[in-house]
Amino acid sequence: MVPAEPEENVEGVFQCEEGKAREEEETEKRMGIFGFLRALLCWGRPYKKKTAFFVLLILIALGLDAALPLGFKFITDDALIPQNFQVLVLVVGVLFVALVMSTLMQVGSDRLYTQLATKVLNDLRFNMYCHLQRLSTSFYFRVPAGEITARFTTDLAAVEYTVVLCLPFALGQSVFVLFSIGLLFVLEWKLAMFSLIGLYVSYKTEQLTEKPASEADTRMKEQQARITEVLQETVNAQPVVKVFRLQSMIIERFKHQMHDFFRTASRAAFLSYLTERVPDRCMAFFGLLTISAGAFLTFYGFLTLGELITFQVLLTGLINAVGELTWSAPYLVRAASGMHRIEKLLDEKPDVTDLEEALPLPHPAREIALRNVTFGYTEKQTVLENVSLTIPINQSVLFVGPSGCGKSTVLNLLLRFYDPRQGSVAIDGHDLRTVTQDSLRQNMSVVLQESFLFNTTIRENIRLGKQNATDEEVEAAAKAAEIHEIVKGFPDGYNMVVGERGGKLSGGQRQRLAIARAILSNPPILLLDEAISMLDPVTESSINKSLERLGKGRTVISVTHRLASAPKADCIFVFKEGGLVETGRHEELLKRRGLYAQLWRKQTGFMLDETGNRAEAAPERLRDIPILSNLDEESLKAVAEIFITERCPKGRLVVHEGDPGDKFYIIVRGRATVFRKGELEEECQIAVLEDGDFFGEIALVRNVPRTASVRTLSDCIFLSLAGEQFLRLMEQSPQIRQEIEKVISERFSTQDPSIE
Repeated sequence: MVPAEPEENVEGVFQCEEGKAREEEETEKRMGIFGFLRALLCWGRPYKKKTAFFVLLILIALGLDAALPLGFKFITDDALIPQNFQVLVLVVGVLFVALVMSTLMQVGSDRLYTQLATKVLNDLRFNMYCHLQRLSTSFYFRVPAGEITARFTTDLAAVEYTVVLCLPFALGQSVFVLFSIGLLFVLEWKLAMFSLIGLYVSYKTEQLTEKPASEADTRMKEQQARITEVLQETVNAQPVVKVFRLQSMIIERFKHQMHDFFRTASRAAFLSYLTERVPDRCMAFFGLLTISAGAFLTFYGFLTLGELITFQVLLTGLINAVGELTWSAPYLVRAASGMHRIEKLLDEKPDVTDLEEALPLPHPAREIALRNVTFGYTEKQTVLENVSLTIPINQSVLFVGPSGCGKSTVLNLLLRFYDPRQGSVAIDGHDLRTVTQDSLRQNMSVVLQESFLFNTTIRENIRLGKQNATDEEVEAAAKAAEIHEIVKGFPDGYNMVVGERGGKLSGGQRQRLAIARAILSNPPILLLDEAISMLDPVTESSINKSLERLGKGRTVISVTHRLASAPKADCIFVFKEGGLVETGRHEELLKRRGLYAQLWRKQTGFMLDETGNRAEAAPERLRDIPILSNLDEESLKAVAEIFITERCPKGRLVVHEGDPGDKFYIIVRGRATVFRKGELEEECQIAVLEDGDFFGEIALVRNVPRTASVRTLSDCIFLSLAGEQFLRLMEQSPQIRQEIEKVISERFSTQDPSIE
């Protein structure tokens, strides 16, 4: 087997040490209930007048409610005991008027609060969404999609429930408690002191239980985010799950995840309930002490009966209000945890920003240049090392090289998804860091390996290239991309909704829509990142022609591992291990017999019919396979004739670790990953194989179990050779057997086979 270098992996930006340090820092800064309330006040600043009016209404309404129990004192001491009917009628009338006024004000405050709460929550949701659009590409590689989704679902839902339903209730009860305490001091300050001590003890116990409850709730939300992430991944991976019969495995893994979540969630729920239960019981205990003391004072004549009744009603209301407040505490804790995670998202800073003095980029006229560029996705990683190159405007160039050599990273720098660690990227002498990102990307368009389509109509997906384009312009772009007739054949034509990620369309149709989008944007610079590597030969050939037409009169920069279009390129840049090792035209590079010549030789020597259903290998091409390298031409022809063509869709497991090694494969077209199972049954990637790579050669003559697995990363076309057929050929030709046994013996004496 000829192993390829590990595939370039931007997602590997996580560093365990950084993650742990970040987690410890966040624990120290975790938001409590008062922090949550302060955050809400900040979000409510644009509505200060409405907020002030709401507070005024609620203060008057609850002040009247708190004062109502005073009526019992006047009814008892000034009306019932002295039998004064006029006072009785007056007091009852005043109480009814106060109740009506309080009710009207509370209804008005409810109406005002619902408007305020909705505005604040909408502002919060909108700011989160806008902030996500401003963050750099690195953020989306670093933070899983499920984690981001959880901010808008679990976290925001906790905040919304508390703000809409619990907060006004808690606010009202807090105001009621303050008024009640004041009235208790007016009636009897000694007894009121008992109540005040009870309130203080309740507050302190609530503080003691709030911190562990908040931490536990945050951990629970983090696990909920991971569950959401697993769910999204499983939904997207259903074809692979079903093909490889992974249902039992993923269910078992999810079962363990739910077991861990049960422990975290049950602890979080218990601690949140303690924030309610402990303060409530403390207040009830001190309330009983206070009423008992009041009864003794009345018995000995220090309090009137009316004062005792009023005090008891006020104290009962106070205890109930504290109980209602503590009932709200778990929801406030959850909301504080959710708001902490939301503000953590809003505190994320984009890595790539426009300078204050940044200017618009003029229309490219001369060249694109990289000068001594060094870059890595993390501080400890270097993907590009001291790379310098120049691309004249209106030329077609290719970036080629083994997987993981840094060629796609150059496109990321050209688009300014990242800034170089050292050196500069410039267009016509303008360092990209000195121009606005919007003006830079107005001059560029990209066709990716798997171009993203939104779940909307075909027309709107194409129109993304130019948002004010007319229907005629959209259809003209579709015609240029040779997708117009196909679209017209759909029942809804251009109004057909393509489904999630364009799932209702084939791979070739999705790529043609992406090309139409690029044509519509009419960019002076076109970037192609493995734009055809996932397509079948017929579609690839057709789309190549469309891309050639699209590239006329503009600068085209293509990242590709497939070299079929290389002879037509104006210049080819060859990368290896993060460095630029060769530059030139196709013929020049072949004469140098360097890395490019090796890549070209590896991919040539195969014939593929128009349908892609039949492939052949030229006998001389087979000489590059070590165990066949010593065979003469006639023997190579005999071997070439017994190869058969196999097609495998993306995601197919071609060989499985531990299976008998009974077949040899050459990749004619496509990409595949080589991996082994780790101790925890995780997949550990060893290499990425591409066009011209091969594996399983020792399986031709030795029954050696496979030491690794191979899965296709794209639709693949293989030439395969069964061990039985090859053994039969060797029996017919002793010369072939002798030469091959010699090579195999030498190989086993020097190294272990990597995939057999």
